[in-house]
Amino acid sequence: ELGEPVTVALTLNSKKTVPILIIEEHIPSNSEVDIPSLDKLKKEQKITDYTIDDGKLYLILVHVKGIVNLDYKLKAVREGSGLHAGTKVIDASNGTLLASIVSTALIVN
Repeated sequence: ELGEPVTVALTLNSKKTVPILIIEEHIPSNSEVDIPSLDKLKKEQKITDYTIDDGKLYLILVHVKGIVNLDYKLKAVREGSGLHAGTKVIDASNGTLLASIVSTALIVN
């Protein structure tokens, strides 16, 4: 529903330590990122930092090993279908693409 928050849940699982990990999330065009939910992740030290640029959210994590669960929220700001072009997980220490996920559209009524 319009104005309702949508929770985005990400689960990472790394068998080896990744020194610097960047998660690149495409923000659906009919939503915006809920900044307080990102600040909460930062305060809980689940992420080191984040930035939003050109319709993408970048989550930065350091020394990632094992299972990491991240939840943040989007706010539905416009009715209709918003494309979510997917998620990339990148080892920033060497630029290796570790995972890539294609998602479905976010539909807001």
